[in-house]
Formats: sequence, structure tokens, C-alpha cells
Amino acid sequence: MKVLKTTAAEAPIVPLLIGKGKLARHLHHYFHLIEYPHKHYDDARNLIEPDLYRKISEVNAIWILTSDQSIDSVFQALKIEMIKRDLDPEKYTFIHSSAATEIRDMHTLHPLMTFGPELYTLEQYQKIPFAVISSDAETLSENFTLTNPRFQIFSAQRALYHAYAVMMSNLPILLWSLTTAEAKQRIALSPDTFHPILKQTVENFIHSSNAALTGPIARNDTATIEKNLKALGKSPLTEIYQSFLTALKEKPDDHST
Repeated sequence: MKVLKTTAAEAPIVPLLIGKGKLARHLHHYFHLIEYPHKHYDDARNLIEPDLYRKISEVNAIWILTSDQSIDSVFQALKIEMIKRDLDPEKYTFIHSSAATEIRDMHTLHPLMTFGPELYTLEQYQKIPFAVISSDAETLSENFTLTNPRFQIFSAQRALYHAYAVMMSNLPILLWSLTTAEAKQRIALSPDTFHPILKQTVENFIHSSNAALTGPIARNDTATIEKNLKALGKSPLTEIYQSFLTALKEKPDDHST
């Protein structure tokens, strides 16, 4: 089933999106903006609704956009229900978007983006790169006729790729949250105070990568670093600060910047 089952080699993927979470909402909105043919069914817990199978009969792919833990159970239950209704699962391409989860007979299309409660602009959506993790990545990429950038990740690399995505997107948020909360508690600084430096830091990294690093770490100003650590004291941020110093010492040379 993992081989694409479109009716012709040139047939584009016309998916049914199943799910009501952030990613399902964003993809549904994006597809509407570009008038990409698709259907949407938002109740993955109700797989006996006749409207679901009417929509399935109008597509050639099923994109399950539920929590990582429930993708496989929805996939298996859906196949059983399809057979009961004389719909052959073997004629459909099944897709999910969990980069860290490998499910037999399913392809993975992972948008390398964070999705918040607010919907994005067309320009934002069109810049989102998609990781293609599939035994037939080339065909899947060709039949998924969006203009978004695409890149391939091999199955053995998926957990490492996802770890990098988590560290790039989520761990900084935890650091910023801990820092602003502690600064507010200990020296009465509003979180808004950090917004200008935060925005510029992100812009500098996007445009300059490693050259964006400034401050005592970039200057190897050990005296100031020691003052920082002493001032933080027993705060959890002390260990985080120190771990970054250790990681920087072990970082391999990057000759690309």
C-alpha cells in the first residue's frame, strides 16, 4: 500500500484532510487560498459518519492529521470501515505529518513550520518547506503539486531530523519563557522589555547565522560570563547557561559561514 495508488502517473494528489487540530486547520486554509482540490473531515473519533465516506469517494489520498499517538489507530480503523463500505484502501495514498513516527504503509509529509492559533498569510504558507519521508519520495513529491520547497529525509534520519526541528523551534521558547518569568520576578522587568532584542536576534540569525552571536560568549569574555553565572545563582537558568558554554566548546568548526 505504500506505493502511490493514483490512477495515472501524472495524477496530482487530491487529499482528504482528517483532523481538527492546528495543522489540519492551517492546511485546510492554505489549500482554500490557492484553490488546491481537497476535502476536510474534522472528527477523527467518528469514523462511521456517511459524509466521511462520501468525501473519501471524491479523493485519491487520505491525510491523517491527528496526534502522533493516534495516527496508526485511526489509520487501521479507517481501513476496516472503508472495506465495510466497498471502498478499497489499496486505491488510496495514505499520508501523515509526524516526522518522528514511522507507520507502515503510510507516507510522511512534514511541514517544517510552527503553527499557532492564528491563520497565516498566503505568502507565509508558500514559504513552508515540506520534508518528504517515503519509500517513493520522488513520486510523492511530484504528485503533491504545491509550489512549496521540498526536501527528502530518509527513514533512518527521521528521529534526528525531528530532534533538530524541536530544538530550533520549541526549546528557544522555553528558554525565553523561563528568562522573562525570572526577570519579572527578580528585577521587575516586563516581558515586553525583551521584545526588541528578541526580534532583532532572530533576524540576525536568519541573515547571518553564526555571525549573529554577540556578547560575552562571542568575545570569550570569561570575566563577564562568570559574573553572569554568579548573579543567576541557584536559578535553573545557571545550568542552561553553562550547558550552552559546554556545547559551544564541543561545536565542530563550520566553514560555511
